[in-house]
Amino acid sequence: MIVLNQAKQYLQFSNSDYDTLLTQIIEYSIGYIENYVGGSLATATETKSYQGTGRQYLPLLSNNVTNVSEVKIDGITLSNTLYTIKNKMLFKRDLWEKTYINEYVVDYNIDVTLTSGFTYPTISNAINNGTVPKELQYVCLELVKKIFINSGTEQQIKGEKGSQKSADFGVDYYELKFTDDLPKDLVRILDKYKR
Repeated sequence: MIVLNQAKQYLQFSNSDYDTLLTQIIEYSIGYIENYVGGSLATATETKSYQGTGRQYLPLLSNNVTNVSEVKIDGITLSNTLYTIKNKMLFKRDLWEKTYINEYVVDYNIDVTLTSGFTYPTISNAINNGTVPKELQYVCLELVKKIFINSGTEQQIKGEKGSQKSADFGVDYYELKFTDDLPKDLVRILDKYKR
């Protein structure tokens, strides 16, 4: 989601002696975000089965869909000229008809192969060449800052002298101290990406 240089600039922290430590904090922050939204936001391709809606739109139930490579109805591939993606929905010229197995059960007979998610940059990259939206990068940077300050890491680094540079992230310590009381603006952003 973010790279080390971004985090260092955001923290106004230029010391390279703690790059490994900051990388651990970034990884922890990314893990926290993914846990909150219900899974990885990295690019993935999958096939999902849907019911017909009886309408022109079919909710894809996947955030951040970037491509639909194939749609099959009852095993027959639908031409890609017959549908388009808009606002997490697949629109079709005709209706996405419901197929009933019996009077009460609707068949999941529409298979959609889709690609969703974002490209994560490698944390050690000099620049962020990923496709993660700026608002998610901001959330990640805020979490890194919160962890860096509240876990005692910042104070630990400030108190070190000379060759004593051995600050530790202390995941166990931080998991005990971290609360779900994120600022509302961060929660609003993360809620948009929930699965």
